[in-house]
Amino acid sequence: MNPLTRSGPERQQAINQSTTAIYRDYDRPYKPLTVVFGGFSQGRARPPFEFVRASESWQTRLLFVRDLNRALYHGGLPGYAASIEATAVFLHNEIEQVKPERTIFLGHSGGGFAACLFGALAGPDSVVGFSPVTRMDLPWRIRQRTVTRAYLRVLANIVWLAGFRHRYLRLADELDRTNMSSNVTVAYGSDNERDQIYANQFVGNDALSVYQIAGAGHQVPRFLRKRGVLSEIVNEFIAGGSPLDEVDWARRERN
Repeated sequence: MNPLTRSGPERQQAINQSTTAIYRDYDRPYKPLTVVFGGFSQGRARPPFEFVRASESWQTRLLFVRDLNRALYHGGLPGYAASIEATAVFLHNEIEQVKPERTIFLGHSGGGFAACLFGALAGPDSVVGFSPVTRMDLPWRIRQRTVTRAYLRVLANIVWLAGFRHRYLRLADELDRTNMSSNVTVAYGSDNERDQIYANQFVGNDALSVYQIAGAGHQVPRFLRKRGVLSEIVNEFIAGGSPLDEVDWARRERN
């Protein structure tokens, strides 16, 4: 059987056993393309592709991307691109080759950072960032008391690969610098103090729609999945809608 025609557990196993930085899941009967960015995943030998099982019912072709360097993509995608800038070019070229009807970038936490950043650099139609990390610069993190061991490990990797004063350590600043054509949605749990601090960095940027999800904590996708609405919401984003405007437990903030 062609590995691209697999579905269900066989598809999930094929994706999860891959050792590369990307996995193309293109043999699906849909015209949109969703690029799914993985995050930190510190507890594993290799960062996994994310949303593999959940995406089975998404009405889109899929490109799974992960940061094998655990450096918020500052080292690029080993085997495909060696920097953030080269990764943006790779993604742009991939979209040009696939020629999708619509392109969506999506991710959670560190993957949310990547979805937003590459949304600014590669120009998809829509971006969905769940609880995205927004700042990695050390002085700010110290002032905000958001320095953790996991953060220091990632920062050390960034410094090793890209230098300490790299421009992409401040996501909101990069989005402000870019004339974004994408429709960007950020959703975070209203009861997570750190994510509230991150989301505050987007204040003043009218290009973004920021939503508080009541009771979701940091794991917004898990919260939506347990409610049985994750795939429905993602499919509406894929179709170009704004599904979080339609639920009473999501509150849109004004920038």
